[in-house]
Amino acid sequence: MAGPGTISLELLEQVPDLDAILVPISGGGLASGVIMAAKSIRPSIKVFIVEPKEKMLQKCLESGERLWPNPPRMMSTIADGMRLQQPGHLTWPILRDMAEKSTVALDDDEIATGMKFAFERMKESS
Repeated sequence: MAGPGTISLELLEQVPDLDAILVPISGGGLASGVIMAAKSIRPSIKVFIVEPKEKMLQKCLESGERLWPNPPRMMSTIADGMRLQQPGHLTWPILRDMAEKSTVALDDDEIATGMKFAFERMKESS
């Protein structure tokens, strides 16, 4: 979790008045690291989790409980790096206590649209 936290340091160095961060989630290591580092520098910053709709993290955050069925499973989604349905047991308490309770939940069509936008518009030109 400490390694991914450096993302927050870089973001806040480049945009000192940053008030929100969006971070994707699978097992929660990246998200937890970003949350802990960002909140240690700027306690008022909001960190929103971006998840595939099937993950149901928002429902768990709102209830404060792990509501996922067991055993843990892999979801079917175009977001192959976010396929794990449940965050880990070490990352869950950090997410529960520090992430915004509202997530950005996307279906595969919305994810594909975002990927297309990134591929078309966020490329380096010489």
